[in-house]
Amino acid sequence: MAREVYSFPVTIPAGTLESAPLTFNLTTPPRAVVEIDVRIPPGPRGLVGFAISAAGAQVLPTNLGEWFIGDNEPLSWPLKSPIDSGAWQLTGWNTGQYDHTLYVVFQVDLPAEGVVTRAQPLPLPGLTQGG
Repeated sequence: MAREVYSFPVTIPAGTLESAPLTFNLTTPPRAVVEIDVRIPPGPRGLVGFAISAAGAQVLPTNLGEWFIGDNEPLSWPLKSPIDSGAWQLTGWNTGQYDHTLYVVFQVDLPAEGVVTRAQPLPLPGLTQGG
């Protein structure tokens, strides 16, 4: 069972061409994603396609440049090699005449012990910007 769950509704506007898809950031804290679930509500009828990426690299579907296309179905992918960057994206298109919302859920665990995540720099006291 996942320790945390992050949910993202992603609305892809009508008229978004496959040749010019939109990318939506689905940022989480650094966590080991153990499963990704996407619910496609009824309505798209094959006119909406999407792919899931991590840090800009397509993860799902595995065959690069391809899309998931569906209507009224739940999709689920357990990950055997969890990715823990937190830098997730959904890229999608919608050639229909109505906006469509996909529901993306990340089931996550805390990063493995010993995994180092990139720290953010702290401002030094006494320094000012724009000097």
